[in-house]
Amino acid sequence: MFKLPVIQTTLQAYAFVWQRRRQFWALAIPAIAIVAITSALTSWLQWLSLGRPATFAEYQRGAGGFIHSDATSAFFVLAAAGVVVSAVVLVLYSVAWHRIYLIPGTAQTPASVYRWQGRQTRFLLNYLKIFLLMIPAVVAAGVIVAGLAVGLSSAGGSGPLAAIAPFLPLAAVSVVFWVWARFSMLFPACAVDHPMKIGECWRFSKGNGWRILWVIILTALPIGVISAPLNFAIAKISLETGLMASLTAGLGFALITQFFAFIAIAIGVSALSIAFQQLSANQPAQTPPSE
Repeated sequence: MFKLPVIQTTLQAYAFVWQRRRQFWALAIPAIAIVAITSALTSWLQWLSLGRPATFAEYQRGAGGFIHSDATSAFFVLAAAGVVVSAVVLVLYSVAWHRIYLIPGTAQTPASVYRWQGRQTRFLLNYLKIFLLMIPAVVAAGVIVAGLAVGLSSAGGSGPLAAIAPFLPLAAVSVVFWVWARFSMLFPACAVDHPMKIGECWRFSKGNGWRILWVIILTALPIGVISAPLNFAIAKISLETGLMASLTAGLGFALITQFFAFIAIAIGVSALSIAFQQLSANQPAQTPPSE
């Protein structure tokens, strides 16, 4: 059985985005701008609804409840709209980037990318389908962890189970994400109009679930290490310096954070495309039925 090369796939994903950096900029700039504008407006309205906190500590204290009802109503409306807009943009961009890798030579211009078609609908439906399929996995993992915790409590916190207890939540989360990784091959398949059902996808990724998961983790980790503290610092600085009151400053900060977010998306989508291509090329040949 073919085993997906984890490190090689990860490095290829980064290399592909770097090689196509001009195309990345051309396609990402409209998406970054749209998501950043909605994010900046939402953050500004949240600041208003919390009573215009002057410091980061005040913001943290006020995050548990809203003060100004008018700003709060506008915040929730814009936040909901922002979720819809972001979802649409992310689907459009992800489908386009899958196709850039899997169908070499395909012309992808902003005008053609940001136009909703049937494959984008199928792509989004696959997301929703996988989300629904993940619910039993999450519930099962939670029940198992809870059951083991009860067993540990009954045993007085001693014995072999006590040694592994701290790792049980991590193991449960890992299994949930392993299920997600197995189903993630639906996305590149859908992007290139390859009809793949849930059961077929499960068989397609057999023996490579953990490898796909490691590819997802390794492609996301470097950008996450950079962007997570950066996002925290931006939020703190904007509050401590009063820049949260400025929509212009908020938009500038949002553009920075979304820039890193779309780099991560491009690398992650590239990695899934590479994995899909390699697994497709190494599927066992189908034996024709005998007469």
